[in-house]
Amino acid sequence: MVNYFSFCAVSGQSCQICDDAASGFHYGVWSCEGCKAFFKRSLQGPVDYVCPATQNCTIDRQRRKSCQACRLNKCIQMGMSRGNCRRERERPGKANRKKKGDDAQTSPPKVRIKEEKDGNRSPVAGSSSTAAAAAAAAAAAAAVVATPPPAPQAPPAAASNEPVPIHTLVAHLMRVDPPVRHANHDHSLPDTWENLTASLFKLADFELMDVITWAKNIPGYSALSLKLRIHLLEACWMEVLIIGLLWRSQNHKDCLMFAPDLEFDRTRIRIAELESISTPILRLSQLFTRLHVTREEMVLLRVLVLINSDICGDNDEERSLQEDLQQSVHEAFEYTVIRRQRQPLSRLLNLLSLLPHVRMAAMLSLQQISEIKSSLRLPLEDLLNEMMEGSTKASRTMTP
Repeated sequence: MVNYFSFCAVSGQSCQICDDAASGFHYGVWSCEGCKAFFKRSLQGPVDYVCPATQNCTIDRQRRKSCQACRLNKCIQMGMSRGNCRRERERPGKANRKKKGDDAQTSPPKVRIKEEKDGNRSPVAGSSSTAAAAAAAAAAAAAVVATPPPAPQAPPAAASNEPVPIHTLVAHLMRVDPPVRHANHDHSLPDTWENLTASLFKLADFELMDVITWAKNIPGYSALSLKLRIHLLEACWMEVLIIGLLWRSQNHKDCLMFAPDLEFDRTRIRIAELESISTPILRLSQLFTRLHVTREEMVLLRVLVLINSDICGDNDEERSLQEDLQQSVHEAFEYTVIRRQRQPLSRLLNLLSLLPHVRMAAMLSLQQISEIKSSLRLPLEDLLNEMMEGSTKASRTMTP
């Protein structure tokens, strides 16, 4: 297990609802787990929140539970919406609610306030006491929740109609993607197996440090338990590195661009004894070239292999967080390819079809490194050695 680095919460981000520490990007805004769960409950079930005052309660970390009506109002004002969340999976009991009609599915949560008269609070609006109270409550509820839904047929090229939260997520993932590392290979040395392999191992060690930092900065990832985060990384780190290698190597025929200063042509591949793994990787590189994979697509493919590992959380709550993260990235990938780039659905499917081949190439690469480690031909760098041990444990965990 990798044990000398730490995973932390999303740095510098606060909940836009209550100003607590944000756990991730939920329903279109940065929010904590408490406000995320509150908004989720408001969407799932019929609610009838009541503001005991004037619909202007302070919502912060200490007082967020004091008024559900104003808390929901602030959630909506800050941009939380059903359209920015994952499609809720059907659960027992939901089927009965769906039978109440289409209106029940589309109507927003209702919020009510109590009218004050002569210093005493009148019955809750909506009761049969007075028609005026009912009218006031209806107007207040409309003011709280009447946010126009996004136009589903809006042209994707129009900036005003773009789903900004998803665009913000994609932009954030682009910023935190691991940088392209230089190998600092000594080209004055002869091309021998030892020299080339040692440079690859050192490069992989530095890249792994970048991958660990990158994973911490993926919105929602730090909300998972430390154990799950480590297992996910141990299961997919080689796939993450290979996707970067493929993207750098496209348009370089019969060459693997491990780094800007470390290019492996057929001769170096033969000297480094990489023929067994270079064949599938070069074939994949040709597919990347044919598809003209963009950097945005490469970045999202990396995130997809991290969160779509066969490793799952230990309990329902953690699995739910994992599913939320998966759904948000899937929606961002679909938005980027189909809506923003105006590409057909077939391109999205072609990109996703690359992932099984990437996993196979990663397995072959891990096997070759494991053989080098067992033969004691060359020592591994410290972090690379730990991640290799973690990959072995992860493969046993995924084996049925």
